[in-house]
Amino acid sequence: MKYISKSLVSTLLAGLLIGCGSSSEPSVSFSNISGVAVDDLIVDGDVVVYPVGHPNNILKRGKTDASSGAYALELSHNGVVVVEVTCGTTGKMKNPQTGQMRSCEQDLKLHSAAAISSKVSKVTVNVSPVTDFVVAQMNANGGDKVALEAAQKNIGEMFGFDPIGENPTKHSNYAATIDSIRKLADDQNKTMKQIVEAINDDLEDGEAGDDGEIAFELAKVMKKENVNTKFAQNDGVVKPDASESKSDIAVTKDFFNELRTQAMSVVDYDKNGTDGFLDTEAKDLGEILKNETLNVNIVGEYAVGIIKDILDAIDNNQTTHTESGDRTVIVDKKSAYVWDYSITENGTEAFSGTVSLPEQTIKDITPANFTTLVAKFDGTLPLKENASGSQNVKMDVLLTKTSEGASVHVKELSIAHDKTSVVLSDLKGSASYAYDASKPEDESLTANFIQFDGGKIVGKVDGYQLDGVLKISEYVSNTSIKDDGWEKKDYTTNINGQLFCFDNNQRTSISSGVVQYTDKHSVTHDINISSDGYFRREIIGNIDDLSEGSGGNAMNVGPDYSLPYYTLSDNIKVIDTNCTLIKKQYMEVHVRSDREFYNSGKLPKKLSFTGSIKNTKTSGEISGEVKVDWLNAKSINMIKGSKEKPEVEASINGKIKMPSRPEMTLTLGYKNPSQHNNFTFSYAYDATTISGIGAFDKDMQDGKVTLTTHEGVKFIIKVEKGDITYGDDSPVTRNGRRVGTLEERESVPVIKYTDGTFESLL
Repeated sequence: MKYISKSLVSTLLAGLLIGCGSSSEPSVSFSNISGVAVDDLIVDGDVVVYPVGHPNNILKRGKTDASSGAYALELSHNGVVVVEVTCGTTGKMKNPQTGQMRSCEQDLKLHSAAAISSKVSKVTVNVSPVTDFVVAQMNANGGDKVALEAAQKNIGEMFGFDPIGENPTKHSNYAATIDSIRKLADDQNKTMKQIVEAINDDLEDGEAGDDGEIAFELAKVMKKENVNTKFAQNDGVVKPDASESKSDIAVTKDFFNELRTQAMSVVDYDKNGTDGFLDTEAKDLGEILKNETLNVNIVGEYAVGIIKDILDAIDNNQTTHTESGDRTVIVDKKSAYVWDYSITENGTEAFSGTVSLPEQTIKDITPANFTTLVAKFDGTLPLKENASGSQNVKMDVLLTKTSEGASVHVKELSIAHDKTSVVLSDLKGSASYAYDASKPEDESLTANFIQFDGGKIVGKVDGYQLDGVLKISEYVSNTSIKDDGWEKKDYTTNINGQLFCFDNNQRTSISSGVVQYTDKHSVTHDINISSDGYFRREIIGNIDDLSEGSGGNAMNVGPDYSLPYYTLSDNIKVIDTNCTLIKKQYMEVHVRSDREFYNSGKLPKKLSFTGSIKNTKTSGEISGEVKVDWLNAKSINMIKGSKEKPEVEASINGKIKMPSRPEMTLTLGYKNPSQHNNFTFSYAYDATTISGIGAFDKDMQDGKVTLTTHEGVKFIIKVEKGDITYGDDSPVTRNGRRVGTLEERESVPVIKYTDGTFESLL
């Protein structure tokens, strides 16, 4: 398995995860789509019409005329459609010259195609073995309008008539070609279906006579029947015109060169040229941020510390409280619910502000007895370490009691210094809970769900501004989580300390000391002591897994008490074979209860983020929107150990605005229903446009990516078992004509053009 193949596929698919978008023409009704079905005339046969690539999505059904083999259907659709004719249960073959009837091959299927648009109201689509050649070549090159027109032109030039537009019964060469195909089938004792499929395999790459002998055999029959066509004259060997092919190759090479130039204007990915737009912006922004002194972590530490000091003062009935440290923090009560704070350095006040508490007796507030609570913080705090100056901090929070629990609204949380600021606003969320004051404090509150609805962010530094809006528009209740329970508890017991060993009053190393404890199953566990006396053990599990005792803390040593030991506490002992005396430096045993909230099964289903970052000095800007829909959020098994995968539909639409240059847009979509992974992609810059689709199996091992450009260049990458299949399975075409294939050369994917030249994709 070649790693470069997987690398290329991963790169393409990662690139496809940059955005999503599509467009379509409005639906329009057409008076009729009509034609005649010929292999001899297929009379009273079955006709179906479906979108190319979707044979199970039948748009219309009908029958061929029982006498003429003609059909006419009214159809409302836009895009390329395939017309398929079969004999069905009633169809027969009718010789158009003699009128003689014969039985119909039941496995015979003939296909034709048409590109339907709002510009046409009547479409003629004849059906024959030759139109089947057109459809096979069209499908091999992507199945769109460009591929259809190119295939129709190519087959038409080979055989000397328009295979779809001409009536086979009224064009001598057309009728004679069909007769020759029939004679070849009879000569080789094969069905018409087998002969048509064999010719399709040869012609689908745009060339005739390069895949076996079938084209030569058909040409030989056509010559014998005096059918004068390019195909027959060249003994079934037909290649695109050399001058035309060379022109196609030149256009394709020009496109890739232009695309590389455009990419380099954005980012210097090979590090050999000048910086691109993103390179320059990243460096400039990096230099600005490197010298930035605003510090969000310090805001959190000091704000929490100041509020704690105020609550301690309230608990102790103090009107002022001082907390000493590297800096001294003093809080002073100014009114019933308003406190001032000051922070001094070297005896001089350096920072100050005001904290407004909810207008309710703090110690009496419970999760059940409030209506609204408002808290505000407004003041200055230190910058990052060793930086002079201060950062201004504002916070305004509203908590409102609801019938289910409470909602929180952070109206503003802003931090600013000099030209830098971060402002979070309109942050909203809610929780559903039950409160039982009769239970112990750590069990009195039980949560049902917690959800966050979104908010806004605005960030500014010298010359740059970030704007963003996050929205979570829908939550659903996941069945598996809801059934499994809304809350679980895990307990973690930590035992740690340090011991000293003494022998004849001389301190020595601990050589073989252990701390032992016995669990409820009477199993003894050792905690080894390092040579410098330290020991530590973390025990994770239900509290009942530990031996009986206060909070699960009981630790016992045993069973061999003949060895020297030192009692560290009433029920914890240490054994060491080489110490006459062990002294305790320190000892800690504590139990932590971790509660894991399952949110009553509530999971976010739909979210979106819209944002931009702009250079306010140059007008350069990157903007975009991300949307995610978690399709199976309700039904997915979320219990630990489940291997079920999330199914999502996501899109990203992005724009890059570069000064004095056209706007660049990238759009991408992704959807992974249970058995598939599907992608869409589009790119536009100036006159260049690229669109793409990708379809893979659920494991991303087998699939195909097709990219099409405004120049008619099409690039197909086929993947099997996780590797690119090089050669004919991954062709490069222009307007349906093959100009090359994807090949691997010295572990690098390249385009091998039909003129013998190569072009690296990297």
